[in-house]
Amino acid sequence: MFPNRISIISQPETSFNNAQSLTLDGTGDYVDYGNADLIGTSDYSISAWFKTSTTGSVMYVINKGYTQMYKLFTYGDKIKFEHKAGGDDVTVVSTDDITDGNWHHVVVTANRTGVLTMYVDGSAESTTADLDTGNLQSDIDDASRNLFIGSYSRYGNAANVWNGSIDEVAIWTVVLSAADVTAIYNSGKPNDLTDSASYATDRTSNLVGYWRYEGDFNDSSDNSNSGTAVADATFSTDVP
Repeated sequence: MFPNRISIISQPETSFNNAQSLTLDGTGDYVDYGNADLIGTSDYSISAWFKTSTTGSVMYVINKGYTQMYKLFTYGDKIKFEHKAGGDDVTVVSTDDITDGNWHHVVVTANRTGVLTMYVDGSAESTTADLDTGNLQSDIDDASRNLFIGSYSRYGNAANVWNGSIDEVAIWTVVLSAADVTAIYNSGKPNDLTDSASYATDRTSNLVGYWRYEGDFNDSSDNSNSGTAVADATFSTDVP
């Protein structure tokens, strides 16, 4: 009866929208998440998107602890991760420069039997075999230091603060696979880490911290570890 009728089937809308990022100016602003004990002795993975054009400086994306600690920071023009839970530090560092003013994505995975692996922009760049397995297996959470994003937490206040942008920071108590990292990187466009479809294997039950910076400092994981802005930590519409 209506030969030229075109049927339109509506698709369900997604609530995920990456519209803002955390912006820090390198003069003392960061976000304090309190004494968030997230990892303990578990395997873990940390993911973050970041952008900076400041070269040759040590600036922190995320850090908790001093005697025991995990920290992700710029090292010269590269990105470096350090794990310490007694004994010597275990570190892994990127091979490519990342202080080029472009958005980059990093994932570090820690297998507590002795291996750290770093992925930058979806690709594995470096792996470090631990020379002191007892170091990697010890409790990583230092109760005397808060979790900071954008600053070094050793001194309890601003130090080595980030100058640039940070977005979509997440922590899991599991070693993400290379296929998981590829899915999370998503060709350079963040996706919803609370959605099982964002992984090669569902990791949502292991997501213990997820900070999106969509106009707030809240935790989108089930742990509700929300933060407090220090100084003029704010938001930008510049996103990956």
